[in-house]
Amino acid sequence: QSHITKRINGGSMLDLPKYDEEKAGGNCWICEGWNEVEFTFNEETKEPVFLHLESQDYTPEFMKLNYLWRMCPPGRCHFFFTINGCPVISNKFDVAFQRVNKEMKIDNKVATINLTRVNVIDVKSNPNIISDFYGVTIRNCVPRPGVNTPERPPRAKATPSPQPWTTTEESQELYEKCFEEDWKYI
Repeated sequence: QSHITKRINGGSMLDLPKYDEEKAGGNCWICEGWNEVEFTFNEETKEPVFLHLESQDYTPEFMKLNYLWRMCPPGRCHFFFTINGCPVISNKFDVAFQRVNKEMKIDNKVATINLTRVNVIDVKSNPNIISDFYGVTIRNCVPRPGVNTPERPPRAKATPSPQPWTTTEESQELYEKCFEEDWKYI
């Protein structure tokens, strides 16, 4: 399945590659029960290693220290690694027959990937990404890494007005406390 297609940005969609709407899910970690998976590359190499996930349309992702956590949709997750633009199938994971024929840019070099086998893992559904008390249960993955979040606006100064407390210092302090508390929910 391709899960690269829909990403929520407020109420609008981000510009992403074209997709097949029937194959694509909503790409919602919560609704679809995605689970975090650690990908490790154990073979020794001094060259940079890249991970290519089917759910990300095999887009290369650099594996710092040869491991990487990613959210994956439930079901079979197909993937492979590359070193110097050459595909590598790891012995640590199961292997499945799947044709991959893509031209892609890896580490500023164009590489043509032709595979008939890829690594595969079975990802279990995670129905509890948000706990009963609205706590997040994922620990290693961050939604939309690198997407800029709006900067916090500068603090507004309280304008003294008739208040039930006695001094302007108290009203300023209370105003700032309230502002900090309100800001948490924006």
